[in-house]
Amino acid sequence: MLSFLIWFPIAVALLLLIGSPKDSKLARTLALATMLVELGLSIHVLSHTSSSFYSFEVQQPWVPSLGISYHLGVARISAILILLTSLVTVAAIAVSSVQRQAAAFYALGLIMAGGMIGAFASLDLF
Repeated sequence: MLSFLIWFPIAVALLLLIGSPKDSKLARTLALATMLVELGLSIHVLSHTSSSFYSFEVQQPWVPSLGISYHLGVARISAILILLTSLVTVAAIAVSSVQRQAAAFYALGLIMAGGMIGAFASLDLF
C-alpha cells in the first residue's frame, strides 16, 4: 500500500512527461484523478493506522552487503502528514490554471507529492 502511494504518482508523472499531452485540461484531469486516488488511499491508511506501532510496514533488502534496505511504515502522525500532503496536492491541482507546458507542471507536482509521501513513510535511510 505504501509503495503504491509513493510510486503511483511518480509513474503517472513519467507518463505525462513521455506523452506530453498538448491539451492542458487532459494533463490536469489526469493529475487530479491520480491525486484523488492518492487521497482515498491516504484516508484508508489513516483509518487503519495504530498509534502504538508501525502499520503497513514493508522491508526488503536493497544492498544487503551494506545493510541498506527499502523500509517503509507509518505511525499515526506520519499517516496524518501523508493525508495532508494528498489533500494539499489535490487542492493545488484543482485551483491551478496552467496553460503553457501543463504536462510538465503537473508531472513535477506529482513527483513532489510522491517524494513527500516517501519521506513521511520512510523508516530508515540506510
